[in-house]
Amino acid sequence: MHSSRVLIVEDERIIMLDLTDRLERFGCKVVGSCSTADEAIALAYAERPDLILMDIMLTGGRDGIEAAVQLRRELEIPVVFLTAYSDDQVIERAKEAEPYGFIVKPFKERELYSVIELAIYKAHMEERLHAHERLLDSILMTIGELVISLDSEHRIRYSNTAAVEILGRSSEELADCEIDSVVHAYSEETDARVSLIPTDMEPRGSYMIRNVTLEAPHGARIPVEGSVSVVRSRTGAIDGYTIALRDVSEFRRMTDTLSYHVSHDSLTGLLNRDEFITRMAQQLSVPHTFENSNRMPAYIYADVDNFKVVNDVCGHPAGDELLRTISGEINQRFSDIPLRVRVGDDEFGLFVPATTDDGMHALAQQLHSTICRRFQWRDRTFHITASVAAVPIAPDDADPFGVLAAADDACYILKESGGDGIQTYRRGDSTFLKRRVDMHWSSVLSKAIDDERFVLYYQSIIDVASRVEAMREVLIRLIDEEGNIVAPGSFIPAAERYNLMPAIDRLVLRNVVEYISRNDESGLLYCVNLSGSTLGDNTLFDSVDQLCRENEVSPSRLRFEITETAAIQSFATSVELIENLRGIGCSFAIDDFGNGFSSFAYLKRLPVDSVKIDGSFVQRVAEDSVDRAMVEAINNIGHTLSMTTIAEFVKNEETLRTLREIGVDFAQGYALSLPAPLEGLRTQSTG
Repeated sequence: MHSSRVLIVEDERIIMLDLTDRLERFGCKVVGSCSTADEAIALAYAERPDLILMDIMLTGGRDGIEAAVQLRRELEIPVVFLTAYSDDQVIERAKEAEPYGFIVKPFKERELYSVIELAIYKAHMEERLHAHERLLDSILMTIGELVISLDSEHRIRYSNTAAVEILGRSSEELADCEIDSVVHAYSEETDARVSLIPTDMEPRGSYMIRNVTLEAPHGARIPVEGSVSVVRSRTGAIDGYTIALRDVSEFRRMTDTLSYHVSHDSLTGLLNRDEFITRMAQQLSVPHTFENSNRMPAYIYADVDNFKVVNDVCGHPAGDELLRTISGEINQRFSDIPLRVRVGDDEFGLFVPATTDDGMHALAQQLHSTICRRFQWRDRTFHITASVAAVPIAPDDADPFGVLAAADDACYILKESGGDGIQTYRRGDSTFLKRRVDMHWSSVLSKAIDDERFVLYYQSIIDVASRVEAMREVLIRLIDEEGNIVAPGSFIPAAERYNLMPAIDRLVLRNVVEYISRNDESGLLYCVNLSGSTLGDNTLFDSVDQLCRENEVSPSRLRFEITETAAIQSFATSVELIENLRGIGCSFAIDDFGNGFSSFAYLKRLPVDSVKIDGSFVQRVAEDSVDRAMVEAINNIGHTLSMTTIAEFVKNEETLRTLREIGVDFAQGYALSLPAPLEGLRTQSTG
């Protein structure tokens, strides 16, 4: 009660002064006093006291009860009546003002104190309760969930804004209605009417509502989820129910949209690769899939042959338009096949769970014809073709990843022969087996490069006249995971096919330069083979220059061997690289010279230092006059162009003697030096 603000309304001055004195001694603050109803109302509006002590019998035309009723209604200020009359009629009238107490004159101080203290405490508690109710009502009215409160007879006591909006009726219209008469709920599974209050509700206490729709005013169905809970009295009896439901229409729409984007390609609308693989696996695991020997699952795969050309010439907008056009026609033409996929950038596929061999090939033909077209982009026209692979799926080949890999194999083999056609995958075909071996080596080589599981060998190249070692060709061997040495003939073709040679070439080059820096002061040349793909790398010059500088090795210690085929493939680039590297001291040799159709035509245009005569001519040079003539011709042309000549595959002394007669400068072969590990090498001559 301390510091409570009180207004006194009393028409007897002596009592008013006495009350003022006592209240101030209690610790209250008297904010005003008056003797009429009108003055009381005016002061109450002005001061907003915590409590009004109101005499019932006042001067003027209105009594205290009338004033209290108005103040309670308009300002909700608690009132305690002062009266000398306590008859039933007065008390009945006073109830209209919902007073917080009565004090009968003459009053005792203890009674006055107790009534005022309890009234103020009750007023504070009610204000807190009202504030809580206002907060709760505000929350219920603003949340998006439908909230309905029912009595024990399932009649509506309260409905929030969301309920009003969803049901299309005002709170007043809903009030006191039986819930099932105004809220029509349906099961999504059976479409039957259901009650939101289940019959077994009482013992459960709460119930989750799922897979239910509510009927909106215009007949639309709104999917909802939520709960219904029992409200119990102090004795445990059911006092009512609270229903909370949320409209999940937008959530489902967003979930469906997200699910679609997760499973479909955004550009074409076809299934993406991950979803396609998942669904194919489900189809292949269906019982009885492989029971009919005349029908089998099949995968039809297509790669657009000219897509990169369209992208490179006209840009990605043109490429995207081409893909959208193709995918649109695939969706239309193969609408009866659910599993249609964009596997990669320009790759499409179809999966059929059961078809004949003829049916598979017919589908492949249809997919090929669907993709092949003339494509117009602004002022440019492109002839679009496709490489199509047909993969029949056997019971022991029912792994989706294996199926896609088989299609890749078939398409790759088709593209190697020019593309624009159809290739059927046959598991036992030697062509596919070789492709799988190459793919195995691709994986092995990638890991070996990461782990640097290679060892360098060398083979001496001798001066034919003096038989002294003049240079060394660096050779490479792979160490497999079991520690075995693997010859280059086993892995180099796969490394070239899968573009792994640049990494291998750089690894060899780095190790050779570091070896020379650590171990070799002989001044001999080290011959390092460069693949065609490395020869086209415009960063190679900087790499060689930096590597030699860092290891303090003269570039003149390095000779690079390139094949005529590799040099011719990118002739201008090769010439530029050769000239740049020769400019810092490196030298070059043409390897395997003589086995190409245009060898002599290109030889005079390549700025190289040496010609290595192909071993196919050297091996029988002492016995075969034609081979001798070829070696003589290459040797003469090389010398005419100021190049030294080197003969490969020298197998015996007779061959070496013939090469000396012809005038070949250097020789290499098993008769002269066997390949040996580079580490531990010592300067040596061959006698």
